[in-house]
Amino acid sequence: MQNLVLGQGDSPLTENGVAIARLAATSDMINGKGLQYFRHYCSDFPAHRTARIILGLEKDDGRNTAINDNDDESSEDNINLIVDSRLRELAKGAREGYLKSHSYEEALEKRRMEAAAAGVTTTSSDDTEVEVPKLESLDDAYERFKDWIDSLVEDVLKDYYATKKNIKHHYDQEGDNNTSNENENNENEENDIDPNNPKVYDIFALSHSALIRTVIHKMVDHELPSDYATTKEGSLRIPNLSRSIIDIRPFVRTSNDNARPRWTSSLYRLTDVSHLNGATKSSRPPYL
Repeated sequence: MQNLVLGQGDSPLTENGVAIARLAATSDMINGKGLQYFRHYCSDFPAHRTARIILGLEKDDGRNTAINDNDDESSEDNINLIVDSRLRELAKGAREGYLKSHSYEEALEKRRMEAAAAGVTTTSSDDTEVEVPKLESLDDAYERFKDWIDSLVEDVLKDYYATKKNIKHHYDQEGDNNTSNENENNENEENDIDPNNPKVYDIFALSHSALIRTVIHKMVDHELPSDYATTKEGSLRIPNLSRSIIDIRPFVRTSNDNARPRWTSSLYRLTDVSHLNGATKSSRPPYL
């Protein structure tokens, strides 16, 4: 570990990182026989290889098929790993590639000095034209993540209502005793989510520490324990390859098909690492 700010830049997975990902892959908490994920998602880099290892989509010799912006399907395991750029790490701007100890201004000045040393032309007498990676605010990062959640909730609702409609049709065909008036009274209830018979959709998503931290604070900050673990800078500590689970509950679907889905969120599990109990103290998971 070089203690660098990686941001949205790609970085290779270390041998130790591969070992930790394989350890996570053996956990029943992630790949248990009773688990059936509705969808599998990961960021486009560098988390895609980590996700493949955890889900058993990479051979022991490291061979794997290419991942693109759409999906990567394994016919053997019937797992469709969807690569989604909305799960990317926060874009860190000028600090990307430099030590975490550098402030943004220090990193920007260093870029200018390096550009000047390389003979890059200047735009003014005291400023060097320098290409700076994208800088993203916490709000901007959360908005793209929320857009991902919204689209996922839409897909879940479509599946839920389609399943509910098929079940109702099945019972109607079997000789349901509802009268026509009762059916008319129940028309609007087809859009209801039955609280007594909920359907759970488990989602596998592999993202990055700063984005995960942002999402947790934005969505369930009021539920965080007062003694949550922090980094030396005082931020919520997100151990690499830890599991955080947030429960998303959609509201009843409205008649306005163009409206964004509405949902509530609650914290179910925070930065759990119990699935990595087999790791040695010297083992360090990859930076995600």
